Amino acid sequence: MRALKRALKRAFKRALISGVISVSAGSVSVGPVSATPSTGASTDASSVMSSEAPSYQARRVFALDLDQDGHDELLRVQGAVLSAHSVKGGVISPSLWETQGPGEVHLVSVGRVAGQRRVLLAWGMGVGQLKAPLTLTELNPQTGALTTLWRHEGPRSQAVHLEVLDQKGAPDQKGTLDQKRAISVRLAHFVSKYQTRALTLSGDPAQGPLTERVGRSLRMGTSWAYADVDGDGVLEEVVGRVYGDTKGEFGELSVYQGARAEVLPTERGVKALAWGQWGDDEGTGEGTGEGAGALYFSDGWVADYGKRARATLKRLRWVNGRAQVEQLATSPNEFTFFELWSRRVGGRERLFARGNKRLSLITPQARGPWKVTHLAPLSPVVNVALLHSEGRWWLASPTPRAPISLTELTHSALAQPAPSTEGSAQEGATP
Repeated sequence: MRALKRALKRAFKRALISGVISVSAGSVSVGPVSATPSTGASTDASSVMSSEAPSYQARRVFALDLDQDGHDELLRVQGAVLSAHSVKGGVISPSLWETQGPGEVHLVSVGRVAGQRRVLLAWGMGVGQLKAPLTLTELNPQTGALTTLWRHEGPRSQAVHLEVLDQKGAPDQKGTLDQKRAISVRLAHFVSKYQTRALTLSGDPAQGPLTERVGRSLRMGTSWAYADVDGDGVLEEVVGRVYGDTKGEFGELSVYQGARAEVLPTERGVKALAWGQWGDDEGTGEGTGEGAGALYFSDGWVADYGKRARATLKRLRWVNGRAQVEQLATSPNEFTFFELWSRRVGGRERLFARGNKRLSLITPQARGPWKVTHLAPLSPVVNVALLHSEGRWWLASPTPRAPISLTELTHSALAQPAPSTEGSAQEGATP
């Protein structure tokens, strides 16, 4: 009998690894499945539906409305292969196209330049591709064709920020670019094991490599944002660091206003930044997505994250000419929010946070701490994607050594259909 039990256990394990049997948040499925119920993450959590596509594994995933029809497609990254898939009824379709790249996709950014939609990808090192160069390419969303714009060889080919600038023309060292295909891009990346730098790349790809304008360089600057933080009409550069200049030193948040830098003390290190208008209507406790914005950041990171770190959301605003930092919410049993991002739902901007244990919706409150609603549990992954298709919201998660997991998010706050947000591809920075 013991031998029979051991044999059955081994057979079950082999089936689980091969994808014939899949296990998902409260359910076990055999073979290809449609949506099946599973449990929520907390008393405030949405009712969750899960489905898995056994033949599709991924290291990273991104959501992007490729054909601009109001329904997001799924971009799947597995090794150096990037493929696009539609999601219909909770099922991942066969690939719409597939392309081979110069490494692993780290980040995706979408913008409009001279009225044209431009989709850029940052490729770099990955599993089995430690020597891959950092490469910036432009993607044709319809065909998957890639155009190389810029390359960098270095010991750590990892991008941490990518942003296509929306504009009619992009300024460069010689003046203003008004060519039809001219583009300007902000990029931040590692140049060594610990050192990071910012670049502005501009030019017309048809005329050759983009022109580099080297910006700020500092140790462990892993979060970057550009916004008019102080309301003076000029963009500031904001950099969050997970660690300081020496081993064991906490990071901080810095706002650069031209040559002047204002360093804002934090409890620990900063892991993520997001600019938005959540909570600007304090009377109702809801964000309208209009009016003055604020910078939101994830505080609480330390090297010994498993024991001492704590996921904390804070807000930076300028009040009466001075910087003001407020703590908004915490997730006590999570050590960080790896990512913060916005999606427009029912006419309002919603703030989502990816922690180390779950995806959460963070809702402004008129008084007291903001509400943290747990939408879905998460496994340790490099990134996730929030995808909107057919009036339904899905969390796509590239579960290690298993098929991509699709979890439907049915919380009441997400019930109203919303069009896909232009430039909504989630940036997947490596935790």
